[in-house]
Amino acid sequence: MARKIIVVGGSLSGSAAAARIRNLDSQAEIILLEREATISSAGTAWPGLLADDTTPVRKQQNLSAEEFQRQYRVDVRVNSEAVSIRRFRRLVEIRPASDIEGKPYKERYDQLVLATGCVPVWPAAFPPDMEGVFLLKSPADIQKIRAALGNLSVRRILIVGGTPVGLQAAEALARRGLAVTLLEKSNHVLAALDPDMARVVEGHLVQKGINLRLSRQARRVERTGGYIMTTLDDDSTLDSDLVILACGLKPDISLAVAAGLKSGPFGTLQTTAGGQTSDKRIFAAGALAADIDLISNKAVWAPTPSSVIHQARRVADQLNDFKADVRPALAITNLELPGLEAGAVGVSENELIALRIEYNRTYTMIPGNEGQPFLIVKILWSRQNRHLLGAQLVSDGSSSERLAQLALAIQARQTVDDLSRLDLPHESSRPGRRNWLLQAGLLAQNQLRGLCREFSIYDLASLDTSRVILVDVRSREEFLRGTIPGAINLPLADLVVSLQEGKINLPPDKPIYLFSDSGRQGYLASRQLMLSGRKDVFNLAGGYWLYSRAISQPSG
Repeated sequence: MARKIIVVGGSLSGSAAAARIRNLDSQAEIILLEREATISSAGTAWPGLLADDTTPVRKQQNLSAEEFQRQYRVDVRVNSEAVSIRRFRRLVEIRPASDIEGKPYKERYDQLVLATGCVPVWPAAFPPDMEGVFLLKSPADIQKIRAALGNLSVRRILIVGGTPVGLQAAEALARRGLAVTLLEKSNHVLAALDPDMARVVEGHLVQKGINLRLSRQARRVERTGGYIMTTLDDDSTLDSDLVILACGLKPDISLAVAAGLKSGPFGTLQTTAGGQTSDKRIFAAGALAADIDLISNKAVWAPTPSSVIHQARRVADQLNDFKADVRPALAITNLELPGLEAGAVGVSENELIALRIEYNRTYTMIPGNEGQPFLIVKILWSRQNRHLLGAQLVSDGSSSERLAQLALAIQARQTVDDLSRLDLPHESSRPGRRNWLLQAGLLAQNQLRGLCREFSIYDLASLDTSRVILVDVRSREEFLRGTIPGAINLPLADLVVSLQEGKINLPPDKPIYLFSDSGRQGYLASRQLMLSGRKDVFNLAGGYWLYSRAISQPSG
C-alpha cells in the first residue's frame, strides 16, 4: 500500500521537498498544503514595488499550483492552512480558506514534512493591530501599504529595521517623494556587514534623502490624533503617518510547538542531520531547521535559497532511506538598490573576534566614473592557514555574480594564495585592468610577503600624531577639500622626487601612516619609503574614500 506524505508549506522548501519526494518515489500519495493562494519556488523583490502603484504585485514562482500538481503528480491544496497536528493519531487538521464557516477537516499521514517558513519579528513596543502599522512579508502586505499610501495625508514614513527588506522599502518610498526615517537599534544597517562597509550603504541612503536613526530603538508607541508617535530609548520622539516593520524573520514553529515537538537553537526545531524531529514520523525543512556553519563549525540559522533547497533534499532523501547529504552552510546576504548593491558571504570581523580567530583583511577598490570606486571588496582570511573566511562588497551592480564567485572560493576552502594564482579574464567594463578577484589575492600576497603593512580606519582613533606621522599623499587640491585631522600633505610625486634627491623631510624616528584616495597611491608611496630603508610604514586600507564615508555617517 502506498504511503501518504503531507508537506505543510508551499514555499521554496516545501515545494522543493515535495518535488524531490516524487522524484524518488513514484507511488507515494503526496499532499502539499499552502495557506496562501499560490505556491512559491523563487525569491522575491516586493519592497521595491512600493515606489509606485502601477507595477503588478504577484508571487514569484517557477510553476503555478496547477502546473506543479500536473508535473509532479502532487495534490496541491492552496488556501488550505494546517491548524493542528494530532501526532499520536497521525492526523493533520486543515482549514480551507474558502470555507465560509471555517470548518476544518482531517487528513491522516504516514510521514509529515513541516516547511512553514518564517514569520516577521514584531517589536514589543508596537501594540498588535495598531492602525497604520504594517508588516512587509508578502504580496498582500504590499497591497495593504499601497492602499494606505493612497491617503493624501500620508507623508511621513517610519521604517523599523535596517534589514535588506527595510532598506529596499525605505529607498522605494523615498523615490515617491515621501519623508522617510529608518530606525535601527544597531550602530549600522545590514547586520551581515561590518560598520566600515555598511557606512558606504548608509551614505547612499542619506543621499536619497532618508533620515537614519541608528543605535536607537522604540520604547513606546502610541497613536495621537491622526499620527503615530514613537518614543525612542533616548526619550526623543518620531512622528509618522505610517510605520513599516522590517525587523527580520524568525522560524514559524508555532504549529510544531503546539504539537509538542522539541525546539532547537535559534528558535528552530530539534532535528537530526536528515531533518527528523523529536517525532520520528515528522521532519522539518527550510527555515525550521538549523545548519552547521562552514567557518565556525557551530549551529547557525541562515536560511538562504540554496540552504533551504539543500535541507529539503536532505529530508526527501531521508524519507526514502537515502544517506543524507549533509553539508555546512555559508551565510549569504544580498541587497540590491537602484544604483547600489551590497552583500556579504561567510563571517564578519565581529564574528571572527567573537570566535577568537586571528585574521587579516584586504580591501580592493576599483575606480568607476569620475574616479569614484564602483566596486569595494573586503576579504577576511585566516592568519593561520590563509583560508578565506568571509567577504563583503559594495558596488554599482553585479553583486550577485561576485558574491557567487566569493562563495565558491570560500566553500572550496581556497586560500588567498589560490586567488593570486587565478587565471581570469579582464572585465569587459574595465579593459586592460586586472580581474577584481585576482587583484584581491595579489594584495593579500603583498601583505604576506611584507611588501606592505596596512592599518584600518578603526586604528585611527588610537593614533597619536605627536608620536607618528600621518601623511596624505593625494594632490594638494584633494587635501584642501578634506583630509584626516592631524595629517600633513605630501603628494606622491613630490615624495618620490624628495626620496630621489635625498631630501625627504620626515623624522626618521617616527612611524609613518600613509593614505591616498583608494589605497593604491598609498601603497606605491609605502613601497618607495620601505625601499629607502624606512621600516615602520603603514598604508590605510580602503583609503580616504572609505574613511570619509565611515566617519561622516550618523551613528544615532
